[in-house]
Amino acid sequence: MAVKKITEAAAGLWGVPKDVMMDTPHISLSADREVYVENHKGLVALDERRIVLASKAGEIVISGEKLGINRMTCEQILIEGFIKSVEFRGIYKKEGKNVK
Repeated sequence: MAVKKITEAAAGLWGVPKDVMMDTPHISLSADREVYVENHKGLVALDERRIVLASKAGEIVISGEKLGINRMTCEQILIEGFIKSVEFRGIYKKEGKNVK
């Protein structure tokens, strides 16, 4: 936990966004048509109704209709289609304990 607090403090001091310093996902929505995710760790599942991404904080599940990947790099992805939901799931750390 001390490392996390130091990293958060450094981010604030240097004016760097916390998601960049801590390697957590940053998600931007453009209405219900696009989802842009930075700091993902890879593609877990893909079909036109659901796309699942791995991240340091767990899985990110994008659900909708006619979903597809417009652009993807090792850390960024742009998903297009009719977005219905963005959900976080998986194991998260809280004070050294796993929380499901």
